[in-house]
This record gives sequence, C-alpha cells and structure tokens, in this order.
Amino acid sequence: MNKALFLGDCIVTHAEKEFEGQFNSVFRQIQGGGSFNPELFNFNEYDHFFLLNSWANAASVIEDEAVWSDRINHQIKILTAIAETKMPFLIIDRPGVCHRYMDKNFYSQIHDGSKKLGIPQQQALDSGWRVPNRKDQKYRRDKYLLLIEDLIQQFNNIFYIDMQKELSIKTIFQWSSEVNHKGGVVNAAPWHFNIAYYNLVFKICSHFIKNKNIKFNISNHIV
Repeated sequence: MNKALFLGDCIVTHAEKEFEGQFNSVFRQIQGGGSFNPELFNFNEYDHFFLLNSWANAASVIEDEAVWSDRINHQIKILTAIAETKMPFLIIDRPGVCHRYMDKNFYSQIHDGSKKLGIPQQQALDSGWRVPNRKDQKYRRDKYLLLIEDLIQQFNNIFYIDMQKELSIKTIFQWSSEVNHKGGVVNAAPWHFNIAYYNLVFKICSHFIKNKNIKFNISNHIV
C-alpha cells in the first residue's frame, strides 16, 4: 500500500491515532458527507480507501422522503467517485440503537445545551418523545442497503460490511454508549460506541490492507 484515505466521522480521529506511523495515510472527517464535494477531491492520489461511517443508521432515521433522497443520492455520488478509481475500497457501516433516536429539532428544544451524551430516556418520554417505529426504520435502512448492493454489483473493488448484521444485539447493547450511559439516554445520533468497537474495526482494516479481502472472523474478536 502506498497511500490510503480514511473517511468517516469521529472514528477517523481514533483511526489516525491507531495507524499513526504504520501507513502513509490521510484522515478526514466528512460526517454524513453533506459538505464533501467528490468532484473537487483528487482521489487518484490514493491506492486504498476506507469509509468508516454511520450512513445506514442515518438513513434509517430520516423520515422526510425528500431529505432522505437528497442525502443518500449525494452519498452514493461520493461512493461512486471513489469506486471509479478501481482501487480497493472498504466500507464499514456502524451499528446503532436507533430506537433511542430523537429528531434533532426536538432534541435541541429540550436539551440543556451541555455536552452530555444525551437525554435520560424517562426525561425524554416526559417531554413528549415517543419510541420510533422500528419497522419504518428497518424499511429505510433496507432501502439504503439495496443501493449499496447495486454499487457492489457495478464495482468489484467495493467491500462492504454492515456491522448491524455482523454483531449480535447483545454485543451492540454491550458496546453502545447510549445504552450504558447513566442508565440509558436518547439523542439525535444514537450510534456512539466504546473502544471495543473501534478496536474491532481497526483489526478489520489491518486485515484488509494485508489481504485485500474481508474474510475476517469477527466472532473470534468479541469477548
């Protein structure tokens, strides 16, 4: 590997610390990708790509169809631009506890402005929050995953892992920050995880760099 590009959200900061000095890499936070313009970025500098994201989670909680389409279409544009380089491209989509999701506008109304992870569930319920419809969330997530499958069919250099499917519910709850913070909280992005999740993701990335595949037994790395 000559030069790798790591894209994603806050996990990218941890990835930079993990791989510092090991690989010639660039690390860039793009969150949901809204402000990232793939047409203005030179992907040809890199021979490996990593997207460590939470896009499937976000896709599952966005109820407005127009907003959903705009966001996902832009994300697919980013993925396509990377895939067109023909270089190995690994995407690891984070799991979530999306039944703890609260609309960001409602969240901002009842949040006290502090840097707390979220709002205690009972306080949220008392404020008028209701548990989201999981069936609707699953429908939107599956719709997003179908678009990813279409990309994989078009490009044989895309390797995709949906960690929501790879990890058991028990492990997701065990590693979830929202589930375990002060008895459980609700927030506008309930997909924060502890260091055990990050460590697993970085092991998968290391395997991918060495082997150019995702034949990685995840269960062997879960305590």
